[in-house]
Amino acid sequence: MSGEQVLGTPAGVISKNRIFFVILILILAGAALTSLYSFLLFHVITEMFSILIAGAIFIIAWNTRRYLENNYLLMLGIAYLFIGGIDFIHTLAYSGMNIFIGYDADLPTQLWIIARYMEAVTLVIAPLMFGRAMKPYRVLGIYAVVTVMLVIAVFVPGLFPACYIEGSGLTLFKVVSEYLICILLLLGAFLLWRRRDHFEEDIFWLVVASIICTICAELAFTFYVNVYGFSNLAGHLFKVASFALIYQALVVSSFQRPYETVFRELRQSEAEVRKERDRFQRYLDIAPAMFIVIDRNGDLKLINRKGADILGYPAEEIIGKNWYATFLPSPIRNEVSNRLGNLIAEDIQPGDEIAENLVLTKGGEYRRILWHNVVIRNAEGMITGTLSSGEDVTDIREAERDLHLKNAAIEATQDGIALLSMDGTLHYANAAFTEMTGHDETALVGRSILEMSEIWAQGDSVFHEIIETGSWFGEQHGTMPDGRSTNLLVSATVISDIRGEPVNIVISFMDITEMHRFRMALREANKKLNILSSLTRHDILNQVQVLLSYSELLDETTQEDDPGHEYIGKLLEATRRIYRQISFTRDYQDMGVKAPLWQEVTFVCAEGADAVDRNDIDVSCGTGSLEIYADTMFVKVFYNLFDNAVRHGERVTEINITFNEEPDGSGLLSVVDNGVGVGNDKKERIFDRGFGSNTGLGLFIIREVLGITGISITETGTEGEGAHFSIHIPAGTWRYGPP
Repeated sequence: MSGEQVLGTPAGVISKNRIFFVILILILAGAALTSLYSFLLFHVITEMFSILIAGAIFIIAWNTRRYLENNYLLMLGIAYLFIGGIDFIHTLAYSGMNIFIGYDADLPTQLWIIARYMEAVTLVIAPLMFGRAMKPYRVLGIYAVVTVMLVIAVFVPGLFPACYIEGSGLTLFKVVSEYLICILLLLGAFLLWRRRDHFEEDIFWLVVASIICTICAELAFTFYVNVYGFSNLAGHLFKVASFALIYQALVVSSFQRPYETVFRELRQSEAEVRKERDRFQRYLDIAPAMFIVIDRNGDLKLINRKGADILGYPAEEIIGKNWYATFLPSPIRNEVSNRLGNLIAEDIQPGDEIAENLVLTKGGEYRRILWHNVVIRNAEGMITGTLSSGEDVTDIREAERDLHLKNAAIEATQDGIALLSMDGTLHYANAAFTEMTGHDETALVGRSILEMSEIWAQGDSVFHEIIETGSWFGEQHGTMPDGRSTNLLVSATVISDIRGEPVNIVISFMDITEMHRFRMALREANKKLNILSSLTRHDILNQVQVLLSYSELLDETTQEDDPGHEYIGKLLEATRRIYRQISFTRDYQDMGVKAPLWQEVTFVCAEGADAVDRNDIDVSCGTGSLEIYADTMFVKVFYNLFDNAVRHGERVTEINITFNEEPDGSGLLSVVDNGVGVGNDKKERIFDRGFGSNTGLGLFIIREVLGITGISITETGTEGEGAHFSIHIPAGTWRYGPP
């Protein structure tokens, strides 16, 4: 920027204050000219000029102290009152004034030194007062006491070191003091530089220039021998310049730009308030709770990010809206308004400070919020509104409701349910369980299930199996409190925490005594029916055998060209079919009679593989320790599937059995061969009764045997690639046993 000066640089300061500097140069020149006429006149003019500036600084600083949070100006103003006072005494004591009789030129020199020490120390301490609390009257009192003590020390002979000796000039103390004062002034300038952000930059440079002029004045005063010498004159001119710069920086600038100087701290305070407000808002925004501020009219004045997220609006769209009319369901608006109104009126009722109510979101959804409410007061103590912190408890209340319903269901069930720790210690028992044991819950909690022989007759082995496998299902005998023997269906499951660590065992006990009684009665009836069926089958087979024998004799004794020979052949085939079907029922007469069992698939496959020639067909069972809860005729399932592969697969050389767990917890057992497969039109018909070229009952019986425990079977293979029988096993009816 050619030809322009940047404000905030020394050149910019000179350019902006050029009129002041022109006047200052004229004043300095005029003062210097007065020394040609009388040095005493020159001295009085320069000292009085600095005294007036010092007084003006004090007047401005003292009368604006209530607005000044920048303590630099206030402390400088107080100090310059006393510095000017000492300079005034120095002027009166100067050689030639003849006011203080009996004192030589050492007195004004001593007064000069104590005034400059006070000025230098003040310029060092003042920058340290930024941001600190300061009591003006206490500082005023301290300066007054120090000033009086120093002035007394100067006027009492021998108390203060000599600074000037007639005929020989300045003493060592005076010279060393001037250099020490210069060092203090440099330190003051450095401290002021570090805190320059508290000033307008042009004012800052004027103050720095003032300090530099003061340093030059002190250096000049280290050289003079005569109090009327040139060094003395130069020192006083630098002092005039120093005080004039202070005058321009702190007096004239304060009147010309009071909003930039005297009230600069007000702006800085406002910035600090905004900064604190923003910091407070950031703290609120990271809080997991909802925070809102509502004024006396019910309008929202503040909301944090969590609150805006819950309501579904941007925060800026929420501020200023009426809380009751916008965000509350209409049935509860008056209730909530009265609640917060009681707080504002300081008529607090129970439930006003901590309350729970619904809020209405932008999407029309209701959320339940638990509020903690307090009032907000201004500086005068007047209540201006309320601050509320809210926790969204919608999901918690829903969970509590669901938990209550589930607990009610558990308590209402007729099955005994107990919650155990992993060592078997009982922690909870429902009403049915306590009724089964004859003890209330308090007597049961803390006891080990292994000690309750009336309800747990399985011993340690089954409990260890539960721990190792994660579940157990079976029947046992128990004893009711009245001594009655019961049959119980027991189901135990290990439950884990969110990390997958086992933490508890849930056991249910179902009283199946009546069911067991019916089962035993049915078993006895089936046993008798089986006996009757066996005797009847035996008698029928005997008669069929006779019929078959006579049919064979007729076939052998009748010529092939005889017209009746064809009918005899059909009679013989029908008789043989009847014989096979009746014989087939002998193998399956016990289906469903005995209770289902957990059966290991590997063993069942090995037994069923007797239906095939192991030299020609390779049977592979890759199910490991898989166990399936199925009818005792489960082995016949594999026997018939293998037999069916041999009879109809034509080219079967291998049969593979595999198992996979389904996403819903069920299992899929696959029996696959590499034969010709099953045609698409026969996939369902092969399970129909009577379909097939042998008995027509094999696959039909398989489906019935599996269906006893809810297992189903379908054929899902591709014709020409082999048969694929998919056996679907419901969840809970398969498990892995010990390896």
